[in-house]
This record gives sequence, structure tokens and C-alpha cells, in this order.
Amino acid sequence: FKKPILLSTGMATINEISEAIEVCRSAGNNKIYLMHCRSLYPTLLNEADILTIKTLKKIFNLPLGYSDHTKNSTSAIVAVGLGATFFEKHITLDKSSPGPDHFYALEPSEFKEYCLNIKDAFRVLGSPNIKVDEKIKATARKKSLFFNKNLKKGILIQRKHLKIKDNAMGIEERFIGALIGNKLKKNVKKNQPVSWHYFK
Repeated sequence: FKKPILLSTGMATINEISEAIEVCRSAGNNKIYLMHCRSLYPTLLNEADILTIKTLKKIFNLPLGYSDHTKNSTSAIVAVGLGATFFEKHITLDKSSPGPDHFYALEPSEFKEYCLNIKDAFRVLGSPNIKVDEKIKATARKKSLFFNKNLKKGILIQRKHLKIKDNAMGIEERFIGALIGNKLKKNVKKNQPVSWHYFK
């Protein structure tokens, strides 16, 4: 039917997973999503083997999810960090209900917390880029350079034109020597943080 298909890897070897993927592709379906799974009910934390997600990603390069049969959200949170983007979790209205899955499934309040924890995990991932947040620059424990007076475009910077403040808004203090003798390419105001783009 060429609908997106979730393939759980529980009880499957690498060769069996590869074969299943080829069966889907040979039928014309490339909408394949792998779900790391340990077919242990429940799965203990030391049995979760979340690092398998990295292996599956490297070998098959498909979207990865996690079929989670542990009793909490710890392994799912770690799975987010390793690239899992969708999750399966058993839910029950009563853990004491008869049947093979109820006792390790999550009741509604637990399931809600599970979902919130996963959402928090995605938020924590943030950006892969190294950066200094603008919100902390004003109070950062670093010294940086500021203009000591109003200056006109074209002036050659002298030491008296600069001052040092205890924050990270401007160029680092250690570059003060590199700025001396450089020409401003725009007007600046007193107490304005020094930035490289003000110079030619």
C-alpha cells in the first residue's frame, strides 16, 4: 500500500533487518522507519542497549525510533540524544489488569510524564553550533573592550579611545594591541562594545 512502515528490530539480526528492508523496497515502498527494540518484557535498563541506535543509523541510514519496554523514561531520553525521533510505549489504565503487558506498561499520569520527558530531551539537544549565548554576555566573568568616547569614522584608534569592562559584550581584552592604529569605518558612541566590524 506504500504507506510509511515501522520496522521493529526486536529478535532480528542485522541480516534479517536488511532483508526486511529489501522486501519493503522491492515492493516499491521507501518510507521505512526502523525502531530499535529489545524483545524483553519488561526490558531492564542494563538490557536496553541504546547504543544500537547509532549502529542502525550507520548501517542503514534510515529514520530511527525506539520501541521502549522499560518501566521509565531513562532509556528513551538517552535514545533522543543518539538520534531516535519517534517512540513506542505501552499504556494501560491499570497495571493490575490481567494480561501479559499491563504490569510494565505506564498508566496515564506516568505516560504523560514520559511524553514530557522526551519533549524536554529534544529541547535539551539544542544546536550543534558552539556559541556564547547573548543573555550571558552582559554578566559573563570575562573582560572585554568598549569605546571610551564618541568617535568619528576614519579616526585611528589609540589606547585612550578604549576601556575595559567586566563582561563579554565586546572584543576580548587581549586584542587591545591589535586594535591600536586601526581605522574606524563607521561612527561609534561612548560605552559601545568594540566589534571587529567597526574596522577596515
